[in-house]
Amino acid sequence: MSSPLSLAVMLPTIVPAGPFTISVGLLVTIFYLFRPLYTTSKQISWILTTTAGAVMTLSSLPFLYCYAQAGADVTGVPLLPAFAYVTNRFFQGYLVTDLAIGAVVYRDQVTLSTGWVHHTIYLHIVELAIRRSWMHVFCIAGVMEFPTFLLGLMCLRPRLRNNTVFAVAFFTTRIAFHIALLWSYFVHRDVALGGSAVPAMILAAVLPMHALWFYGCLRGFVRRARTPAPQPTTIRLDIYASATPPILTASPAGVVTSQEVAPHETVVRRSMRIRSRIRRRATQAFVTRSEHARELVRALPALWEIWWSWESGLRAVTPHAMQARGWIEERTGKGVSDYVGLASPPAGNVA
Repeated sequence: MSSPLSLAVMLPTIVPAGPFTISVGLLVTIFYLFRPLYTTSKQISWILTTTAGAVMTLSSLPFLYCYAQAGADVTGVPLLPAFAYVTNRFFQGYLVTDLAIGAVVYRDQVTLSTGWVHHTIYLHIVELAIRRSWMHVFCIAGVMEFPTFLLGLMCLRPRLRNNTVFAVAFFTTRIAFHIALLWSYFVHRDVALGGSAVPAMILAAVLPMHALWFYGCLRGFVRRARTPAPQPTTIRLDIYASATPPILTASPAGVVTSQEVAPHETVVRRSMRIRSRIRRRATQAFVTRSEHARELVRALPALWEIWWSWESGLRAVTPHAMQARGWIEERTGKGVSDYVGLASPPAGNVA
């Protein structure tokens, strides 16, 4: 595993001053300008990577344009040696700066495989491309950093996260375009690369790593699809007649209650008041009818006595019968004879 000290010893023999030094200075400045905007170690670690992804994607556009104009033929990709040289040195500057700052500031984010090993290998690959005049190959492949730029942007701005866009961009650049470049540079190696198959071999060696990353992306889609959607939060309002504003509290189960509700006429309160009024009227009517029924039951013996007296021709009526007679006339407004179903009272006076 490489370390900042070993890289410092190795750099003078690999990377000369000039564009590399300027790139390192710019990247360090950008890092410390944007670092105060983020708090987590993960976000801080993506500042340099997102910047490098944007620069490499933009730098690949002239080469991609000529590649498309030539009908997807790598023999039509221009060399642009000066521009390609600066771009390659910039990427080397990013690799070294990310390791150096990461070893001090966000050490927990610099892993062995995706940090030290990955950056060290690419540092030598870019140096090989510079020394063998394959800089344009690395520049056109720089569009593969577009998914890295998107991923960094989504990490720095989580509200922009879109897994589908990232997956499509990753497959388009690092799988489909990668395979197209690999095949084209292998088939046209005599014209485009002076007969060397090394760029095609490097592309072939990197492809499994990209395929493994894309497989992990697809597994994430499957895992999220199988995860049940969160249940909606249940809202319960306990309504009380009070003049003070409502005080909302959240229970541990996620149920929101209100201790007091404003006195304004809401639909809920109006419906509750109407139902209460109906229940009160029904209860009063039931109680009234029940009282009448109970009084009638208590008066039945006296009514029977009155009817029996008239049937027997008796003229003397007991006090209970007199009480029942007065109750009937008071409640119904009818005479006793009409109430009990007689057409007319028997002859004589009832004393």
